[in-house]
Amino acid sequence: MCHSKGLPEKAKVTAFLKLGCLKVGWQGIDEAVKDQPLDRALVTHISSMSSGKGLPEKAKVEAFLKLCCLREGWQGIDEAVKDMPLDPALVSNISSMCHGKGLPEKAKVVAFLKLGCLKVGWQGIDEAVKDQPLDRTLVTKVSSMCHGKGLPEKAKVEAFVKLGCLKEGWQGIDEAVKDQPLDRALVSHISSMFSGKGFPEKAKMEAFLKLGCLKEGWQGIDEAVKDQPLDRTLVAHISSMCHGKGLPEKAKMEAFLKLGCLKKGWQGNDETVKDKPIDRALVTNISSMRSGKGLPEKAKVETFLKLGCLKEGWQGDYEVVKDQPLDRALVTHISSMCHGKGLPEKAKVEAFLSLGCLRDGWQGIDEAVKGKPLNRALITSISSFYNGKGIPEKTTVEAFLKQRSANTRDDEIIVIKEEATDLISLPHRINDLAPLWTAEPSVKREVGDSRQRQTTFFSQIDIPNDRSIRKSIHESIAKYQDLDNEQRQQYLQERMSVQKHDGSIFSELKGQEEVVASRDILQWELLGHYAGKQYHDNTYQQGARVMGAALANIDSYSFAPAHGVFISGYRQGNITSLINAFSTYSDKEKNSPEQNVSFLRHRNQQGQWMVFIIAIKPIPANESLWIDYGEQYWQAARAPIAISDDNSEAL
Repeated sequence: MCHSKGLPEKAKVTAFLKLGCLKVGWQGIDEAVKDQPLDRALVTHISSMSSGKGLPEKAKVEAFLKLCCLREGWQGIDEAVKDMPLDPALVSNISSMCHGKGLPEKAKVVAFLKLGCLKVGWQGIDEAVKDQPLDRTLVTKVSSMCHGKGLPEKAKVEAFVKLGCLKEGWQGIDEAVKDQPLDRALVSHISSMFSGKGFPEKAKMEAFLKLGCLKEGWQGIDEAVKDQPLDRTLVAHISSMCHGKGLPEKAKMEAFLKLGCLKKGWQGNDETVKDKPIDRALVTNISSMRSGKGLPEKAKVETFLKLGCLKEGWQGDYEVVKDQPLDRALVTHISSMCHGKGLPEKAKVEAFLSLGCLRDGWQGIDEAVKGKPLNRALITSISSFYNGKGIPEKTTVEAFLKQRSANTRDDEIIVIKEEATDLISLPHRINDLAPLWTAEPSVKREVGDSRQRQTTFFSQIDIPNDRSIRKSIHESIAKYQDLDNEQRQQYLQERMSVQKHDGSIFSELKGQEEVVASRDILQWELLGHYAGKQYHDNTYQQGARVMGAALANIDSYSFAPAHGVFISGYRQGNITSLINAFSTYSDKEKNSPEQNVSFLRHRNQQGQWMVFIIAIKPIPANESLWIDYGEQYWQAARAPIAISDDNSEAL
């Protein structure tokens, strides 16, 4: 707020921070909230709109926060929502568009929120949707594109939402899709690329979406794929790299997608892989590292992919591994740490992978493990912890390992052994009053004195790299964490209920419990947390040896938010533990349902891991919820259960 305004006077800062309207729960009466803390999210939104404009006056802040159109459930009648709280997602969207523009006037906010084209089901006729609620996902996309540009005019919003090229099934002819709904995933990708740039022009949009190089099966010849649909995964990766940069030029797109180094089996010779398809996993890794940085140059990508230290079996000598393939798991871990940081330099990658402390059996002496292979489980754990933070230095890694080692003690083994043994013969049960977080003693000691940056790990496939969407989700998580156990129970039961599956989709599930939406669910709506008790892997492994194959009963309700820890929801979870998988990754599987919810891994400032469930598309009331357990889950489920003889992972 005071950007370029100089340091503010004490009296002005004090007066601003004492405003009753900025306190949690304010409804117009300062006295009622005098003992309440500041609403930090609200202060952030006010500061965003007032960026560079100084501390706002009390009258203006109160006038803005009293706007009934910003309250939950507003449909045009102020009186109907006068006692309702502010809608935090809506305030977030308005503050994004009005960033640096000052607090908006009531008339402009009301006019924007009354736009028929922003309502659910709008197809060009305002009257047909006059009683429909706001399409929250669409509002979020619009706010992303209009970040810092003010509230957009009706004509511009309507023109964008009417674009035929944004409708499901568009192949170049608007008339053929005039009655089709918006393609939500596509709108998400476009809004990501145009974040802060306003609405794109129709001609540029159509030209982009007609590009042959974005179609399934493209190998360099547009004519061969003219009737093929868009390659959605590829569009997602392009939008991630071009976040906030606008639509990339055709020449740059084609140059990137023609890179020999991105094709399957590439070993340094483009000619040998010219007819090979794109290596999708590799493109995913590159797009993660280049998120928001644009399409990379050929030389930089080739340099990265030629690194000897990323090849299978590397021990420090490039010559020995020059003909070996890339170590895919290792590339994935590097890309996780370098998410949004760009392609790392050779020296940093080699220095990290040469660390003695990352090798099997390391006990503090590098020389003793110089010929040992990398400890893969450990690298997985570190890459998760340092996601998006860059490659850590040696001293940082060693300090991390010492802390981790000190936090797991043998005195926890008996506790879990007895606890697990008592439970193995009992059926699963749910408890919607389950606490937000609970853990075994060793985990509690680990997080007791921890102070870290709060972090949420989003799926790059399920949730777009859109700042306004993720900001809204963060706010929902914060609000959810403030609820007590009874309030969380009510929250869960308002959104989800349990019924018996009728076998119409998966015959093997007939008669088993499934979770359905209790009411209409909005896209990106937080549904609740995956409740359970958190354990350390090695503690669990040692205690689980007495259980043998009965371990499957507990593993069926387990979730690992990070390597080295897992959350067991078995007999201590809530309704979310009953959400079924949309796919078992079986070759025999046909007609799988569409995934509509996803997991979010979240670590708070105390280092406590939590897992939240988020809707990734609108879900009508009474529709089943389907989630992705992950292919590894089903691989493990089909394999014999093995308990390790040491502290390594179970197979």
